[in-house]
Amino acid sequence: MAKSRKTRGKRPRSPSPDASNKKIPTRKTDFPARSAVFATTELLENVLQHLPTKAIAMSQMVSRKFRDVVEESPTLQVKLFRQADDVAGHSQTPWAVRRSQTEVRQARRSSSLPNDHGMALVLVHETPIIGGDLQYICLREVELNWAIFEKKKWLNHHPTSRLYQLFVSGGEELTFTPGSTCSLIRSLRGETQSWERSYLCNPPCTRATIYLSINFGRKERQGFTKLSIVARVAKKEGITLADLLGAAFDKAVSPGQYGMSLMENYKAYAPTFDGCIRDLVKFLESKHSAEAWISSEDCLIKLQSLTVPTDEDRKRVVKIGERGDDEDQRGEARWWLAQTREKLTVTPEGSDNVSGDGNS
Repeated sequence: MAKSRKTRGKRPRSPSPDASNKKIPTRKTDFPARSAVFATTELLENVLQHLPTKAIAMSQMVSRKFRDVVEESPTLQVKLFRQADDVAGHSQTPWAVRRSQTEVRQARRSSSLPNDHGMALVLVHETPIIGGDLQYICLREVELNWAIFEKKKWLNHHPTSRLYQLFVSGGEELTFTPGSTCSLIRSLRGETQSWERSYLCNPPCTRATIYLSINFGRKERQGFTKLSIVARVAKKEGITLADLLGAAFDKAVSPGQYGMSLMENYKAYAPTFDGCIRDLVKFLESKHSAEAWISSEDCLIKLQSLTVPTDEDRKRVVKIGERGDDEDQRGEARWWLAQTREKLTVTPEGSDNVSGDGNS
C-alpha cells in the first residue's frame, strides 16, 4: 500500500486586527500657524508668562528666540526674580508679631498650661501701637522664589508655634528645595548657575543669613566629617543668590559676619584656613578620599524682618482698627492683655477655671 504523502500545510494567516486597535490618524498640525505664534514676540511672551517660574527658566533652552524673549521681557524677568518688583502684588501695610511679656511669664509659671507659648502671640496686619509691656517686631510681606526655596517645616504644627519662632528669629526661615541642592554642589565646584542672578524674594531682601553644612563621606561611616558655615549678608540694592553663596563659599564678607566650624573625628574646632571655602573643600575631599555633598536639611536661610504669610496666618489676623473703638495706647494695651488672659484661661479636668496668673 502506497504511503500517503505528507503535505506541509501553509502557516495560517494572522487574524486581521480589530478595527478598534487600528491607529487612528491624527489631525495634521498646522505647523506654520504654530510657528507664527512663537515667532511673534508679544504672543510668545504672553504664553510664557502663564508658566511656572521653573518652566520659564527651562524654556530658554528651546531656542535662541525663546532665550531672547525671556531676557528682554521685564515681566518675565520679574517672574524669574531677576528684576525687583517693589509694589505690585505686595501689601504696603506691615505685618507685626507682638507678645506680652507678662502673659508669657504667667504661662511659664502655670503648670497647667502647655509650654508652647501658644496664646502669647498674635499676627496682626496693622501699624503697631506701643503700650503696656507689649513687644513688637514689624515684618514686610514678600513673595518667595518658590523655584529654589521652601519654607522651613515645623515639627510642632500648632499655628502659634510658628509665630513664636517668627518672633524669636526676627523673620522668615527658609530651606532649599531638594532639587536645588544639586545646583549648590555645582556652585561649590565653581560652576556658574543661571539662577544665581535671581533675588531671594520680591521685593528683594536687604539682609539675610545662611547656615550651611558641607558633608564628606557617608553619614553611617565612623568619624563622619562636616564643615558648618554661617554667613551674614547685607546689601541695600537687594540680595541675589550669587551674593548669598558668594558670602558662604568665597568668604566675601567681613570676618565679624562669617564663621565656620569643622566636625572631624568627633571633634569640633574652628579651622585656620585663610583661603576660600572652595579650596578648603578640595583639601578635605583629598584628605578623606570622599566627595563633598549638601543636603537640603543642612541648609537654613533667615530673611531679616520679612515674612511670607500662610493662609492660616491670614485667618488668624487681628485687625484692631476694625473694632470701632477710639482707644488710646494704654487702652489698646489693656485690650490686648484682656484678650490673651481670656485665651490663657483653661479648665483642667476636675477643677475650676484657672487664669494665667495662677489664681482661681
